[in-house]
Amino acid sequence: MDLDGTLLDKEGRIPERNREALREAASRGVVVALASGRMTDCIAPFARELGLDCPIIAYNGGMVRLSERDRRERIFHRPLEAALGREIVEFCRGRYQLNFYLDDRLYAEDSSALRPWAELYSRQTGARYTFLPSLEPLASSDPTKLILITTPAERDRLHDEWVERLAGKATIVKTNPEYLEFLNLRADKGVALLALAKRLGIEPADVMALGDGDNDAPMLRAAGLGVAMANATPLAKAAAREVSRLAHHECAVAEAIERHVLGQ
Repeated sequence: MDLDGTLLDKEGRIPERNREALREAASRGVVVALASGRMTDCIAPFARELGLDCPIIAYNGGMVRLSERDRRERIFHRPLEAALGREIVEFCRGRYQLNFYLDDRLYAEDSSALRPWAELYSRQTGARYTFLPSLEPLASSDPTKLILITTPAERDRLHDEWVERLAGKATIVKTNPEYLEFLNLRADKGVALLALAKRLGIEPADVMALGDGDNDAPMLRAAGLGVAMANATPLAKAAAREVSRLAHHECAVAEAIERHVLGQ
């Protein structure tokens, strides 16, 4: 399941009903996995809060790691090609906040003009930055993903521009109102979910996925049962087999688990 807009409430917390439903499912042998656009280290605290040792789908499907019991072994990693990353780095330099993710660390250009956008991202996700005078030294590396952060209106404009510019070369997705994310063309939450299920010996038909955003649509489509929140985007709802009558803050996750997993 996704975190923001799905498992978490409006304050970014896990409602008690969601926590209880997930713990009960896990006690019956169900594998619970968390899937988010966040970094591994920004997802793991929610697993600990649940009291469950969860596998993690991070970076919107760019990476999959197993549970802490399995030493968070990385079983899937499909980064963005360096040449594409360099093109985006050059475009953003001095103009837009750009998050550069490499080896589970977050890098950004050290710019006083752009710093408010970095602070916004840190507040929303808990991520910690390593600031560099320039991202150019990293431009020869394959980043797990990139995020351009700007105003919602500018984000929407840039989305259309970059979808056309990188057609057939990268996955470009809108997540939070300010985020435009760039990933490997063959990386998304659906591909990552199938890789995790295969490793665990679970058939896709026996997987339930829960989400709300455009970035969750591939995951909702790949699972045997995709459940979109009532607050989901049109794309997510169209990809799901079921749309909850409840929104994320109304414990739609718990309601779906109680009905489809626990038989209540």
